[in-house]
Parts: sequence; C-alpha cells; structure tokens
Amino acid sequence: MVGIILAYKQVNKLSPGGWSRGLFLSAREENAAKKELEHLGFVEVVYMAKHEFGIMLDAPKKGKHYDEYEPWKYTCISVDDDDLANIVERLSTIDFYWHTLSAKGKGLAYYGITLIPPDSLKAFIDVIADISELNELKKLLEQALDKNKWMIHYGI
Repeated sequence: MVGIILAYKQVNKLSPGGWSRGLFLSAREENAAKKELEHLGFVEVVYMAKHEFGIMLDAPKKGKHYDEYEPWKYTCISVDDDDLANIVERLSTIDFYWHTLSAKGKGLAYYGITLIPPDSLKAFIDVIADISELNELKKLLEQALDKNKWMIHYGI
C-alpha cells in the first residue's frame, strides 16, 4: 500500500527549475505517464511517498477490518511523507485504531491504515496547528471535528 505521486520538473522561462505536482499513479500507469511527460518537455521525474486522509461518512463498524486501499471512497487528500515525518513522534500520544476498532493504539499506523476517532481530532489539530505545509490536512480535520466524524488515514 504505497501512495506515490509523480512530480515533474519542466524547463520553463516563467519558473525555471520549478517543481510541479503531478498525478496520482497506479503502477501500470507509471510508464505511460513518464513517456507523456518526457514528450511534453518535462526533464526530471521524482516519486514522493504520500499519506492519504479522508472523512468517513459512517463510523467504523465493530468487527470490520479496514484493510483495503480505497482513498477515493473517502475523498482523501494527499500529504507528503516528509511533512508528516516531522510530527510522527508528537502524534504517538494520541489514541487511534489500527485497521479495526479492536486494535487501539497510539499514533498513526505509518505503513498501514489508521482509524481516527472524533475525540482524537482536536489533539491531532493541536499538533499540526502551526505547520503551514499541513494547512489542508488541518482544514480537513476541523471539518471532521465540526461534524463529529471519524477519519481514515492510509499510510505509505
């Protein structure tokens, strides 16, 4: 379960050397996308590990295992691994569930699936409140908190 975003660099007079965010790709789409980007004049391709976060419409059900990678189901946003890596230790004091409600743990399931209960959202928001790179995640957490909704996290 690896979230990969293809980033690309284009030689461009308006933003020389600038990086642009690309597409979320499956493994089978990768080669075709690389060829198309090269054809369009993009000169360098980089892969960035991503985490996905989304709001669950319904609370997780007892006994159900959330083991499938389904970010589209929860309209997930992507967060760079580099941005999360700096706060992982601070999240390790917050209660979460790993893959199922019967596996309560502390911190994110970094390489797996985390179920984030509504009563842990405020603590999560407090950890990322002043990190500008995580503003989109903060807004999503606040939306879930306002609606008393669970969230789901897909690790790298």
